Amino acid sequence: MAEGKKSFIVYADLIHVVRKLIEQDRINKTNHGGELFLHLLSYVNDENPVPVNFIVDMAFEPVKQQLKRDLKQWEGTRGVRVESGHKGGIKSGEIRKEKAQTKQKEANEANASNAKQTEANEAVNVTVTDNVTANVNVNEEKKEGAFLPPSSLKNINQLSKELMANAEWVSLTCKSLSIELVDLTAKMISFLTHLQLSNDTAKTEKDFAKHFINFTRLKQTSKANGSTKKHIGSSHQFEPVTDPNQWKLPPS
Repeated sequence: MAEGKKSFIVYADLIHVVRKLIEQDRINKTNHGGELFLHLLSYVNDENPVPVNFIVDMAFEPVKQQLKRDLKQWEGTRGVRVESGHKGGIKSGEIRKEKAQTKQKEANEANASNAKQTEANEAVNVTVTDNVTANVNVNEEKKEGAFLPPSSLKNINQLSKELMANAEWVSLTCKSLSIELVDLTAKMISFLTHLQLSNDTAKTEKDFAKHFINFTRLKQTSKANGSTKKHIGSSHQFEPVTDPNQWKLPPS
């Protein structure tokens, strides 16, 4: 945490990950939920903690990325306030001089801009064409959360950590699967368990991402179908046979 910063933001939706960890802790007699919270506090106190295991490491990764974004925003705000306070102490004569210099600078830049306007317009025609072509290619690759560079085989634990730290992949994948960030973490843990049980421990980054999406969609479909079947089955009621004559078989 930055010098002079004594607090940080914990977002309410973190409860989903913590709850899932604690529920498994109660079953397996582990302490991943507590370890995650301790790791979080050690991190914001600049103790450079090392995760006790991979589950804590992966669950903390999106939290760490959010903390970094919050810290960057806080430092920007503090810089603006410091600068404002500094300017407030400048003598009135110096302020008027600074304003005059600023106006002169703007006038000079405006003159230079007008002189280069024709050249800039010609450059725009070429740039727009190149950008349109590039954007079309990029958008095609972004489908199904597959905006990933080609890579060699890597360990699945390392791949999951890298993807969870990739803000663009996380955003596209959550949108593709219609889930929240906290649900993505839980589903990633489930997917890693599946791969480890299948002894499938090394993949390329693109294959890993595609397999994860297909696996998660299959789980979502199975869960939805299971709920439908259960609802249909519970709506049928059968009357017991009470008349002994109905138990007899018809003559052959």
